[in-house]
Amino acid sequence: MHRVRGRAGGWGVALVAAVALAACGSPTGPGGTASAGTPTTGPFAAGSPWQGTLVPVTLPAPVNALTGVTCSTASACWAVGTTLGTGGQPNGAAVVGTTDGGARWSNLPIPATVAFAAAVACSGPRQCVVVGQSQSAQAVAVTTADGGASWSPASVPTGLGDLSAVTCQPGGSCMALGSGPAGVAALVSTDGGVSWTQAGTVGAGVTGISGVDCVGSVGCWAVGRTAAAGGHTAGVVVGTANGGATWTVVPTPAGVGSLDGVWCGAGSAVGVGAVPAGSPVGVAGVRCTVVGTTATVSTSPRTGNGVVLTTADGGATWTDQPVPATVAQLLGVSCIGASACLAVGNSPAASTTAGVTLATGSPAQPWAQAVAVASPQPLAGVWCVSGSHCVAVGEAMAAHLAAG
Repeated sequence: MHRVRGRAGGWGVALVAAVALAACGSPTGPGGTASAGTPTTGPFAAGSPWQGTLVPVTLPAPVNALTGVTCSTASACWAVGTTLGTGGQPNGAAVVGTTDGGARWSNLPIPATVAFAAAVACSGPRQCVVVGQSQSAQAVAVTTADGGASWSPASVPTGLGDLSAVTCQPGGSCMALGSGPAGVAALVSTDGGVSWTQAGTVGAGVTGISGVDCVGSVGCWAVGRTAAAGGHTAGVVVGTANGGATWTVVPTPAGVGSLDGVWCGAGSAVGVGAVPAGSPVGVAGVRCTVVGTTATVSTSPRTGNGVVLTTADGGATWTDQPVPATVAQLLGVSCIGASACLAVGNSPAASTTAGVTLATGSPAQPWAQAVAVASPQPLAGVWCVSGSHCVAVGEAMAAHLAAG
């Protein structure tokens, strides 16, 4: 579950939230960079489900920007993005891995045919897939079965311009979305991303998908944007209850410029893998949190205010959660339960710091007591395994949550 996407602008940070680091093996690769810097914040508010402090981590050169992250355990994580080229410009894909919860990262040797890595997902402790765009401006996916020591090209349908989001379930069921000639295409895999087929196409008008998450193998929710009048955008949520064959636009509150991150999980009313056939909207027990911004111009996201929407019924009804004014845009979200989520993104343009982490408050009032923690650089994605093990990534920085 989870995803993150490609972004404009150069990033190369990994903010890591990781506590009680345990040695468990997976990502392998040359070198590794030790943790550096001091904690960016003290303990969270009393009653918070989160423990520890956010500690900056240096990433190995030539990583420029990270846009997506996933963890299979509290120790084993992978992140994707771009490398730094001549003149500070992006210069190919970057994939990095850690075996200690984010304290150290190593470059992983993916095929040179991958020009940009947008998202990563894992279906097992050592089985992962990276999606993005090839050097020939086509959709591309590569997989590993050994924790990242080696990668192989996946079989992807031709004619697609890129893949911007991916999510996998334990056992090998995966979904990816990207641009195609007839709109956003939904691809599915049953073997952990080794081979893909197109299931369907997201409805007309959706111009981009930046995140996708699933409950079981057939019920999925994705977020992105649609074109609006005057060159502006509007946030959109779409869902499928039949494995991507057909999609429904999920009604959301007005005033959202884009939605960029999504987390979905099943409550007690939904069995494992059991999203009923039909519309995904109104499925009792399916809890989702989506994040974005009110800014309607994609080139000026730091002029808006962060958006957090939550639902407990598959999107039939939404609650617009309070977001501090110190948050301009939220790009990624990860939850360890309906009342415990971390969201990451950007602070307003006038802020002296570029990034922000938004942590829920107490389980009784998770978003009413949300605390925004400043970060030196913008953050694009986050993955939490528990209340004391999270990894967030973004521009030119990494950090981990270390319990005090």
